[in-house]
Amino acid sequence: MQTTFQIIIVLAAIAGFSLSYYMYRKKRRKEHMVCPLDSDCEAVTSSPYSRFFGIPLELLGMVYYGIIILSYGSLLAVPGYGSIAFSFGLLSVSTLAALFSGYLTSIQAFTLKEWCTWCLSSAALSTVIFISTLFASSYGLMELLDEYLLLFGLLNAFSLALGVGGVTISTVIFFRFLRDFRISEFEASTLRVISQYVWFTLAALVLTGIGIYLPQLGTLADNAVFATQVLALVVILVTIGCVDFLIAPKLFKISLGEEHGHMMGELKTLRKGAYVCLLLGALSWYTLYFLNVVGEVFGHFDLLISAYGLVLLVGLVVAFVLEKLLNLA
Repeated sequence: MQTTFQIIIVLAAIAGFSLSYYMYRKKRRKEHMVCPLDSDCEAVTSSPYSRFFGIPLELLGMVYYGIIILSYGSLLAVPGYGSIAFSFGLLSVSTLAALFSGYLTSIQAFTLKEWCTWCLSSAALSTVIFISTLFASSYGLMELLDEYLLLFGLLNAFSLALGVGGVTISTVIFFRFLRDFRISEFEASTLRVISQYVWFTLAALVLTGIGIYLPQLGTLADNAVFATQVLALVVILVTIGCVDFLIAPKLFKISLGEEHGHMMGELKTLRKGAYVCLLLGALSWYTLYFLNVVGEVFGHFDLLISAYGLVLLVGLVVAFVLEKLLNLA
């Protein structure tokens, strides 16, 4: 059974590598890219979101699928070759790739509002690889998680600290832009890179959190700290998603004079929404960090949830007051 899933993974990775190479070759030669979905593939593959930390996504895809082909090809050629560390590494990489594919698909759906057939196909192949990886290892999922519990804890704390720093910088820069409604192409590019950094740390936080809490999930139903952390994480995902996928792209278009469907009072509404999302998201990051440091001293479920709700309420009021003051100024 493991061999069957390993073969599926290798075949999916070969298909994914071919897709990534096709997009890389077309872009490099500046040739027209046919889109079977009758959409505009080039609007997606040539957008500002076609790079991650300055690296073209098709190159990242080629590297990822190449690693998967070589790794599982080795397992097929030499059965029993993989150690527990090797299996853990493959599971981590495939999980991160699946989450990254979901992030890129969200950009197509909410920001670009264009679909790229090849990008969606690559996302589907990444998902197939991730699911197959769960069954292709000779080690069970819980065995892998238990083996690296300490590593998960260290990486979780590190990711949380990096995320708090990133979201603080992002919020400050965004607020400076919202104050005068002007942003240059360089500033827009900088914000996109910081956004990618925040999403990367958030993905690391989610993955390491799963590694820590999944083995003990049955005992966490009445854990106030865990429930508040999950709620804060949901708020972070919603607020960051709203800013990066819905609000920021429209603000960039307005500021840079790009064509878009304009609505009466749009700029004021977008600014208000940005203030609310940025403050609530930042406060939720700080809440996660606070609970990670001193969370064990809190045990009362209703009290902790209510305290977090009060923090969000205060953040909401502050956001509206700031927006009102700037609007009067």
